[in-house]
Amino acid sequence: TGANFPGGAIQFLNNSTAGTATIVARAGSVSTALGGVRTFEDTATAGSAIFNAHGASTVGTTGALVRFTESSGAGTATFEVFPSTNSAEFAGNLFFEDSASAGSGTINNYGGASGFGGHTFFLGAATAAGSTILNDGGTTTNFASGSTFFFGSSIAENATITVTGGTAFN
Repeated sequence: TGANFPGGAIQFLNNSTAGTATIVARAGSVSTALGGVRTFEDTATAGSAIFNAHGASTVGTTGALVRFTESSGAGTATFEVFPSTNSAEFAGNLFFEDSASAGSGTINNYGGASGFGGHTFFLGAATAAGSTILNDGGTTTNFASGSTFFFGSSIAENATITVTGGTAFN
């Protein structure tokens, strides 16, 4: 069996911010490689940055991950969460945990054409706040659409969530 190769990482801690940066998180590119991880902790914010979280395209790899924990927030940032391009692998993922907030951010979870759609998760007491979320339908039969999940005591609050239909059928 192969070893797990960690993806590159960026951490924003304390009161740091991503400002207006454009940050791309790629999936692993060889078998057992992990995708890139972008983490916001404490009261860090994404500012008005643009984030791309790509899904896996190689068998045995994982998609990229952007993660907000504790009291961190998305600010007015834009998140493009892409699907996997291989039916056996993981899409890009965006997580809001603890009491993290999506703020007034824009989140686009794209549906898969040959893999699984991008996903956003709200866990614990996280909130979608006043964000705008798009869950795009899948474009090929039997593959998942972009999705948003709420667990624990997380809330959609004042978010605007749009769910589009798929473009293929059985």
